[in-house]
Amino acid sequence: MDSDESFKSLFGMQSRDRPPSNDSVTTSAENSADYMLHLLKMFGPIQGNTMLGFTDIDGKSDRHLKFNISFQRTKVLTFAELQLYKLPLKLPHENFTSTASVFIFDIHSGQRLSSQTVSMETVGWINFTLPLDVMNEWNEKPDRNTGIKVNISDTTMSPLIRFATKEINSSLEMLLLIHTTDLSKSFPKLGINFTPIANPPRRMRRSLHPNHKGPCGRHELSVHFKDLGWDKWVIAPSKYSAYYCAGKCKNADVNIETTNHARIQLFLSEHDSNPPASPCCVPGELGSIDLLFNGEPGQSTYILKKMDEFVVMSCACL
Repeated sequence: MDSDESFKSLFGMQSRDRPPSNDSVTTSAENSADYMLHLLKMFGPIQGNTMLGFTDIDGKSDRHLKFNISFQRTKVLTFAELQLYKLPLKLPHENFTSTASVFIFDIHSGQRLSSQTVSMETVGWINFTLPLDVMNEWNEKPDRNTGIKVNISDTTMSPLIRFATKEINSSLEMLLLIHTTDLSKSFPKLGINFTPIANPPRRMRRSLHPNHKGPCGRHELSVHFKDLGWDKWVIAPSKYSAYYCAGKCKNADVNIETTNHARIQLFLSEHDSNPPASPCCVPGELGSIDLLFNGEPGQSTYILKKMDEFVVMSCACL
């Protein structure tokens, strides 16, 4: 299994088509990556374990939007939101009201999906919560997803309220974000067969044959996705601290998590004439990281996923 297939297996991706590599798409992806990570910091953690980001197909109009929503049936929606960036007023206007209402409509049914009252002087992100039943319907019946219409309550003020589009600023383009929880019983596991590297990076050479004679403990391990061949898929981060466990397990190590079985095994390994193997220094608790990567062609543009079991939080003698 090569690095591409390993990546797709881990993230449940089926398409074998690689993401486009032209400069305009790459630049847009980098900007949108900062955008989604910024939203994560602004609005809190993912409500579930995965956030799908869909960009407006046309990217030109800030009044008529279309998002190709698609997600697996094993994923249950927990939250959906539309993010629009309100631009500053072009010209001062003495007669405008201080606020205006922004309405979001489903073009197919005419249903009002959401609304917000905003200050005319506001510049920044505006969040519109969307009903989950409509998002599920669009996913199951794509023909009913004919787009979203943005209306302003005061028609005289409507020309003054503008939202960023991809054509205006790709780093501020509108996104439809869907938070999901995967209900499948088992998640794909990572399997990688690395081909030998003739001249491995220095950071890899330092940790190829570590020799830890001290007590069991956690040690630094920096993982660069480029070394895994994942840099063409993963947008952010480019690297992270994974850590690893190494060292000897001893009875005196009171700060290391262990079990009664491991204590007995350790005692016998030190005192028995025919000793069993000593307990091993292994991860005791694993943590997660948030990983942003390109979605599959024809589906979500970006995926922000909470990846479990990626970071060693503590070590144990077992």
